[in-house]
Amino acid sequence: MGQAVAVTVGIANQERAAGIYRVEVRIEEQQVGSAGPITLGVQEVWEQAVSFTPSQAGPHQEVRFLLFREGYSQPYRSLRLWLDIQ
Repeated sequence: MGQAVAVTVGIANQERAAGIYRVEVRIEEQQVGSAGPITLGVQEVWEQAVSFTPSQAGPHQEVRFLLFREGYSQPYRSLRLWLDIQ
Protein backbone atom coordinates (compact mmCIF):
# COMPACT_ATOMS: atom_id res chain seq x y z
CA MET A 1 0.00 0.00 0.00
CA GLY A 2 1.24 3.47 -0.78
CA GLN A 3 3.75 2.20 -3.34
CA ALA A 4 3.28 2.74 -7.06
CA VAL A 5 2.39 -0.27 -9.18
CA ALA A 6 3.10 -0.32 -12.94
CA VAL A 7 1.16 -2.47 -15.41
CA THR A 8 1.92 -2.61 -19.12
CA VAL A 9 -1.19 -1.65 -21.08
CA GLY A 10 -1.63 -2.15 -24.82
CA ILE A 11 -4.17 -0.57 -27.15
CA ALA A 12 -4.60 -1.59 -30.79
CA ASN A 13 -6.74 0.60 -33.06
CA GLN A 14 -8.69 -1.82 -35.22
CA GLU A 15 -11.22 0.79 -36.27
CA ARG A 16 -11.42 2.16 -39.80
CA ALA A 17 -10.32 5.62 -38.68
CA ALA A 18 -7.76 7.24 -36.42
CA GLY A 19 -8.84 7.64 -32.82
CA ILE A 20 -7.95 9.40 -29.61
CA TYR A 21 -8.14 7.35 -26.43
CA ARG A 22 -7.49 7.62 -22.71
CA VAL A 23 -7.11 5.02 -19.97
CA GLU A 24 -8.37 5.36 -16.40
CA VAL A 25 -7.32 3.03 -13.59
CA ARG A 26 -9.88 2.65 -10.79
CA ILE A 27 -10.10 0.80 -7.51
CA GLU A 28 -13.52 0.91 -5.80
CA GLU A 29 -14.68 3.69 -8.15
CA GLN A 30 -11.71 5.84 -7.10
CA GLN A 31 -9.45 6.88 -9.96
CA VAL A 32 -5.89 5.96 -8.97
CA GLY A 33 -4.10 6.36 -12.33
CA SER A 34 -4.51 7.41 -15.96
CA ALA A 35 -2.83 7.68 -19.35
CA GLY A 36 -3.60 9.80 -22.37
CA PRO A 37 -4.63 11.33 -24.55
CA ILE A 38 -3.32 8.61 -26.88
CA THR A 39 -3.67 9.21 -30.62
CA LEU A 40 -3.61 6.11 -32.82
CA GLY A 41 -3.86 5.82 -36.57
CA VAL A 42 -5.56 2.90 -38.28
CA GLN A 43 -3.93 -0.40 -37.19
CA GLU A 44 -1.49 1.41 -34.87
CA VAL A 45 -0.60 -0.06 -31.49
CA TRP A 46 0.34 1.73 -28.25
CA GLU A 47 1.99 -0.11 -25.37
CA GLN A 48 3.27 1.54 -22.23
CA ALA A 49 3.50 1.09 -18.46
CA VAL A 50 0.63 2.76 -16.62
CA SER A 51 1.33 3.47 -12.95
CA PHE A 52 -1.12 3.72 -10.11
CA THR A 53 -0.92 3.86 -6.31
CA PRO A 54 -3.43 1.83 -4.28
CA SER A 55 -4.73 3.77 -1.28
CA GLN A 56 -5.94 0.82 0.80
CA ALA A 57 -4.52 -2.58 1.72
CA GLY A 58 -6.60 -5.72 1.35
CA PRO A 59 -6.91 -9.06 -0.39
CA HIS A 60 -8.57 -9.63 -3.75
CA GLN A 61 -9.03 -5.98 -4.75
CA GLU A 62 -10.53 -5.31 -8.16
CA VAL A 63 -8.45 -2.93 -10.28
CA ARG A 64 -10.30 -1.77 -13.39
CA PHE A 65 -8.64 -0.39 -16.51
CA LEU A 66 -11.16 1.60 -18.54
CA LEU A 67 -10.54 2.62 -22.14
CA PHE A 68 -12.39 5.71 -23.34
CA ARG A 69 -12.69 7.09 -26.85
CA GLU A 70 -12.60 10.84 -27.28
CA GLY A 71 -16.05 12.39 -27.02
CA TYR A 72 -17.62 9.52 -25.06
CA SER A 73 -18.32 9.43 -21.32
CA GLN A 74 -18.85 5.67 -21.13
CA PRO A 75 -15.92 3.22 -21.38
CA TYR A 76 -15.32 1.68 -24.80
CA ARG A 77 -13.56 -1.37 -23.30
CA SER A 78 -12.61 -2.51 -19.80
CA LEU A 79 -10.29 -4.97 -18.11
CA ARG A 80 -10.33 -6.24 -14.52
CA LEU A 81 -7.25 -7.27 -12.59
CA TRP A 82 -7.43 -8.72 -9.08
CA LEU A 83 -4.61 -7.84 -6.67
CA ASP A 84 -3.73 -8.63 -3.07
CA ILE A 85 -2.45 -5.32 -1.71
CA GLN A 86 -0.40 -5.36 1.47
